[in-house]
Amino acid sequence: LTHISDIRTLPGAGSDRIQVTLRLEDFDEVTQDCSCQLLTGAAFGTVEEPVSTLDRTVDGDALERVFTFELGAPVTDFRIKTTGHIASALAPFHVAMRKDWAI
Repeated sequence: LTHISDIRTLPGAGSDRIQVTLRLEDFDEVTQDCSCQLLTGAAFGTVEEPVSTLDRTVDGDALERVFTFELGAPVTDFRIKTTGHIASALAPFHVAMRKDWAI
């Protein structure tokens, strides 16, 4: 899967630190993958990788994956690119929620 969000616009001077949290349900780290990048710059052509990723189990079996981005300069707008891979179409996972905020 590949999903690119609508444009996210930050108030004021923007931020150089952004976090994105994805809630993954029916996710199996052995056979599935889910990652996140930020698209910034002119025409959103600059791809930013997270500096850290933190996984935590919530509600018994769901996984919250938190991506932290530390950018070289503040941005006032960006898009979120989420990608996922599965080993079998018989074992999909679900991105149940996405939250993002500037720190």
